[in-house]
Amino acid sequence: MVDFVDDVLQPAGEGFIETFVSRYLQMSEVFMRTTAEDPVQVWARRQFSQFVASNLRLAGRPFRWLPKGNARWQTGNTLWDCDLIEAFAWETGDSPRVLAYNLFVPLIKTEEESQDDDQTGEPRKGGKNVDICLLHSTPEQYRSKSRRPKIVRDAETYIALGELKGGIDPAGADEHWKTANAHLGRIRRSFDALQSLPQLFFIGNAIEASMAGEIWNQLESGGLANAANLTDDRQTVSLVSWLCRL
Repeated sequence: MVDFVDDVLQPAGEGFIETFVSRYLQMSEVFMRTTAEDPVQVWARRQFSQFVASNLRLAGRPFRWLPKGNARWQTGNTLWDCDLIEAFAWETGDSPRVLAYNLFVPLIKTEEESQDDDQTGEPRKGGKNVDICLLHSTPEQYRSKSRRPKIVRDAETYIALGELKGGIDPAGADEHWKTANAHLGRIRRSFDALQSLPQLFFIGNAIEASMAGEIWNQLESGGLANAANLTDDRQTVSLVSWLCRL
């Protein structure tokens, strides 16, 4: 970082801001080409992971984490880069918990898929990715290639499901919320049909007044169990504390 400042930003003089932004955009483009992920969303997930790790450490609760592309769970005291995390694992009382990112949940179906089930009597293959999933699962079950498919098809496995929107542009905040709200609606309908409903929550980096009213109404009605603005530490700490206690 010191070399970057000395070799790139200082020589740019008064144009250092433009240079910094330009380099950031270049790095973002490379990142998106190599990972196919939105760097803003990755950054939001990193922030959320830091809150989770801090909560568990401050509470003195042992935890493990699973690096992306790695077959072995690591202990909490080895955690140094939150960008690498695929999942966390800990215990709430005597119950094992796994918090997983971008998990494919085969139980979630669109309205059209659900209608086809009703008409044919045969379940249609569905499934959607969910940003954050809290599961009743041991770390070994989650990582096992033979046991994990059974776990994710059991509605009772899911303790909480949440949408995380990392966009920081206020102009696009409503659109991010509409997308997240539609997805939460699909989750709600799918699990209602299975007579099992996990706790649902929403986390956003940009929450405008219009969407705040909708979120509050859902919190009051029970449609959402929790919500937080990721830019407000108190809200995020409260939501993460709640999630880690479930």
